[in-house]
Amino acid sequence: MDGLAASLADCCRGRTAVLGLGNPLFGDDGFGVVLAETLKHAGVPRVVVGGLWPERCLMCAREMDSVILLDAVEAGQAPGTVMLFDSAGMRSRFPQVSTHRMALGVLAEALERYSTSRVWLLGVQPAETLPGACLSEEVQTALEHLAPVLIQLLGRGDGGGAGHDS
Repeated sequence: MDGLAASLADCCRGRTAVLGLGNPLFGDDGFGVVLAETLKHAGVPRVVVGGLWPERCLMCAREMDSVILLDAVEAGQAPGTVMLFDSAGMRSRFPQVSTHRMALGVLAEALERYSTSRVWLLGVQPAETLPGACLSEEVQTALEHLAPVLIQLLGRGDGGGAGHDS
């Protein structure tokens, strides 16, 4: 997790918005939403709970240096594996396939084209995405490791944390 924390620190330079994606009614597909809600509850600024509508982030990115998308990502890895992709990685790995109305690669391209934001995807490999399921143990563990790292990097609206606003 130390290497990931260093990579995330690079992603969080300047004004950073976070967008949580997914459907919490389908087990691990709710990872992004649950993590975004956790960050909001901790007072992290500029967190959007997008759910199934990633296009909700288009306006939030206008004056951001970075946008981090949080989502469950089917990548053939072990459940709970955390992955970080830049926009080029998203476009090549996830160009059109998405459970959302707008593919993540297309969203990343649009955000970078029409704003000054760099776009990142912080994803986790799901284990269970059946209707009515809860987060799997593996994904819950990943979330519990990621939340404090992101809270420290992104700071709190009350002045706590690192903040990294430039």
